[in-house]
Amino acid sequence: MVVTTPTLTSQRWGRDPHHVYDYYANPIRMVGGNPCIIHRHGGGANTGNVSGIWDSANGEVYYLWNYLSNNASLAQHFDLLSIGSGQRVILPGPIRSSKVFILDAIREFQAGTAEVRRIGKIGFGASNQYKIDPNKCVVAGDSFGGTVAMLSQLFPPYIGSGGQITHMYRPYASMQFSSQVRAVVNHIGQIDARTIAGIDQQAFTNLNGWFGTSGWSGGTNDGGTEFTAFPNDIKAAASVRAYIQNGNTEYYRPFFNLYNSGFSGGHTHPYTEPHDWAQLTEIYSDLNNAGLLHGKYLYNPGDLSQAGGTGPRAIAAFMAVYNFIAARITENAINSSLPVP
Repeated sequence: MVVTTPTLTSQRWGRDPHHVYDYYANPIRMVGGNPCIIHRHGGGANTGNVSGIWDSANGEVYYLWNYLSNNASLAQHFDLLSIGSGQRVILPGPIRSSKVFILDAIREFQAGTAEVRRIGKIGFGASNQYKIDPNKCVVAGDSFGGTVAMLSQLFPPYIGSGGQITHMYRPYASMQFSSQVRAVVNHIGQIDARTIAGIDQQAFTNLNGWFGTSGWSGGTNDGGTEFTAFPNDIKAAASVRAYIQNGNTEYYRPFFNLYNSGFSGGHTHPYTEPHDWAQLTEIYSDLNNAGLLHGKYLYNPGDLSQAGGTGPRAIAAFMAVYNFIAARITENAINSSLPVP
């Protein structure tokens, strides 16, 4: 197995110390720029960083990205970009992020997505030698990163123009990009923070700190009192299912939902296991009912890393993801409600 080592590390996309990205240039360069996977790391919204994607010790999904960015037999040769953006808690040690509420985390990820699309069109590297096709990008994420990635393609898009950022379309602005992409790969993301019939869809222990409530690492855990007191419409603002069920899907980009059957947690609300794969059944049903294009794959523990990512079960999972996102970046659909330069 080829080990993926980033071509560029700790590159800057924004002004804050944690606005960084690592980038891997596929060895096979495509005319017009390579398609690109923009990945947001996981870590429970309080740990993790951009470098985690390059180490198999941080999760099986490493093998998926390794396969998609190193397999010369595939028709689409994806570059891979791991991006840093705000999350809810800073742990002691190096500055990895800023402490923000969940809605700010989504908006900041959108800003980063728009900016790396702009940079990639110009070209990464000292000589701008590595170019991506900004019209052939997908976003992806693990756990909290998967949640952020999904919500980034349900929120109204963020529009960036280099150093000048605006939320409004300005037709005279050059090199203007939006945060909208072709598709989302959600790996074990959390889909619902609402309280329904008196029960939080995710346990408080999985959601503490999302809205500044107590209970985060190093803080005071009040057992969920503050979180429970939040109005449901605020919780819905960070709930993927709420957007889909309520028809707020104007900016929806097709989801591919990838879950691990090893995460069970009992399959009942509240989900004490934040990666409970029963979420796959729920979001699949919601997307079907809404008539929205989507894909799904439930894999067994050890599948993605089978034989170092070369076994038949691993390849089956990798190709399911690849076929879905390759179809999205090659179809003749309009990529965005906003123009792409």
